[in-house]
Order: sequence, then C-alpha cells, then structure tokens
Amino acid sequence: MDVVVADAPWVRGWKSLSQEPVGIVEATRWLFLWVALVSLTLLLPGIVTTARGGLLLLGIGAALAVAVSWISGYRRRNVTILHDLVEISGILGLAVVCPDHRAIVLVVFGSLWFRSMYGTGGQAVARGVLYAVSLGSLLVVWRSFHFDASMPEFASFLGIVPIMFLTIMIARKHGQSLGVRGKV
Repeated sequence: MDVVVADAPWVRGWKSLSQEPVGIVEATRWLFLWVALVSLTLLLPGIVTTARGGLLLLGIGAALAVAVSWISGYRRRNVTILHDLVEISGILGLAVVCPDHRAIVLVVFGSLWFRSMYGTGGQAVARGVLYAVSLGSLLVVWRSFHFDASMPEFASFLGIVPIMFLTIMIARKHGQSLGVRGKV
C-alpha cells in the first residue's frame, strides 16, 4: 500500500487552516482565527529580540501554547474551559515577557474576536472576565520580571476592560446576524 504524504491526516489538518472554508459562519471563524494568529505573530519579534534565557523560553512556550489552543478550538469547532485557561495563562506569560506591556493588547483583542464566536453568551462574558483578571494580574507581577521598567498604568488597564467587553458583544452580535443563534 502506497502512502501519499499529501493525504495524511496531519496534512489535511494544515490544509484546512490555509484554505477558506465554505459557508459564511465557518469563513468568519476562519478569518478571526487568522486575525488572532497574525496578532500573535506580530508580538514575537519584540520577545525574540529582547528576552533572554528563561524569559525567552517562557515567551516561545506561551506563544506556542496559545496558538495550539486556538487551532485546536477552531478544528474542534468548540472551546472548553481548558482552552480558556491555557490562553489566559499564555497571554499572561507573553505579557510579562514583552518589552512593552501594552503590546499584549494586540493578542487579547485578536483572541476576543476569535473566541467570541464560540460558546454561549455567558461563556463569552466569563472568558472576558478571565482575560481581564489575567491582564490585571500583570499589574502585580510586572516588577518581578522588569526591575528597571515603569509599572503598567492602572488607568490604561481600566480603559481597556470596557472595550474588551464591547468587542465581545460586537463579535457575538455579528455571529448572531450570521444566523447561528445558539451556536455562537
């Protein structure tokens, strides 16, 4: 029996990420996945060029964990609390490794757009609360990793939180307008 590499399950899985799916709902989820993955990719140069040793490993590991969680949820077409916990832990890890704590906002909002297309409204709000707690804990742990840097500003954090929930609401409304009530 000849094995064709192009037909292997893992190749088909990667093809599904590179080709836009059929249907408006799946195409929207696919686009939002790519928004999240590109936002994560844009964060990496700052981490790779400034982090050293354990912090570099933390940054790369956190980025991989978040990306795998997003891709897993996309391919399964659902998100579990485990996905959420991996993502908030990874986002916090990325935030403490970033040379500028504000850069993590790219990843947070990319993730919120993508993840808000999954689960119930209550799950989406709970996810937003978990993300807000993760970002809030950054205010506590920042000095442990960046001794010579200024502390993240509490006011800027407070300004981000309402916009996070507005983003969740808009993404959910968009999903509902696609006719997937109960699925989004």
